[in-house]
Amino acid sequence: MKYLKYFCLTALMFCLLAPAGLAQARDLIFTLGYDVLEVIDGETDTVTGSIPLKGWTRAYTVLPGGKRMVVSASRHYLHIVDTENLKLVKTLDLNDNKEGWDRFDFGITSAGDGKTIYAHLQGRRTVGGEAEIANPMIAQIDLD
Repeated sequence: MKYLKYFCLTALMFCLLAPAGLAQARDLIFTLGYDVLEVIDGETDTVTGSIPLKGWTRAYTVLPGGKRMVVSASRHYLHIVDTENLKLVKTLDLNDNKEGWDRFDFGITSAGDGKTIYAHLQGRRTVGGEAEIANPMIAQIDLD
């Protein structure tokens, strides 16, 4: 009888927490590859999907809410991926063909607003047969 109230409180706590465990989404693991983003189900350790992308993938950042992620590939592509439906939404090319700049990213991270990312970029172009290298920059890139 002495421990009956502790037993009842513990049993009540487990009853209240049990539905929360059932409502959790499955764990998905995204692995970077060449021309593809592989999706692994963390519960069964099986590949459950492949998202075709352009180029060799280097880095990614998950946007707030976890429903989208941005994957950097071939140092100048940014792929926006829908992580709920496991599909490619859009591809952005950082190269500027108007002025001839080739821009290379060396790292990306979410800006925290869900609409933009920060990227560390280095640019280069050829002018009159000579290579011109731009100063490194941190750019905020609009994903829309």
